[in-house]
Amino acid sequence: MNPHSDAERQAGILILSQLKMFNEAVVYFEQHLSPAFWKSFDQCVERFMKDNNWVGKANYEHQDYCWLGHPAWVIEGVNCKYWFENSSTVTDGNDYILAVLTGTGTEQGQFGFEFKLNAGFFGGARKLTSYTSTIQQQYREQLRELGLLDKGKGNYFLPVIINPKLLTDCWKEYGEFPVEHEVFSPLRTALETLLQSTKVLNAIFSSETQII
Repeated sequence: MNPHSDAERQAGILILSQLKMFNEAVVYFEQHLSPAFWKSFDQCVERFMKDNNWVGKANYEHQDYCWLGHPAWVIEGVNCKYWFENSSTVTDGNDYILAVLTGTGTEQGQFGFEFKLNAGFFGGARKLTSYTSTIQQQYREQLRELGLLDKGKGNYFLPVIINPKLLTDCWKEYGEFPVEHEVFSPLRTALETLLQSTKVLNAIFSSETQII
């Protein structure tokens, strides 16, 4: 019995009949388009960190990972009480992250930044869970109004959505992805939102409110 639907079978026929084109497209995407985008993505994050004196490392191009945080969150070196890092809400992970970021993936989900907590700083996972369960509703509401989604246990997720048409137009015009281009406006907006959220997060997780 054929495990695939008729639509899937037809898609397979199309791909196999144009295998050279599909293969060239995938190779070009992986070797040129994707690295060019993520290089500029990293530069955009790096500019934000430099402008606001934040700590972190943006290296999604090579390591599929970036993190950043307010300087007051540093314990020692790169060890922090809490921080933001790239995250995705997809479960299977079959799609290219650039497809997830532009809402064009096969799986429903989003790419963005997640607020993470250092359980060791709070005395372990159990104490951290107890601590986060007492977060005042007013703070939860303030974070929600900023667009951060409560993932439980003190973790909050801020999605970033890149416009696929702007992405195409940018490449069409420049053959690259300049950091200043409009295509990165949602990323810049998200980073500014993270900056705004630190006031609320400091009020929640610090023993005393810190001045940003």
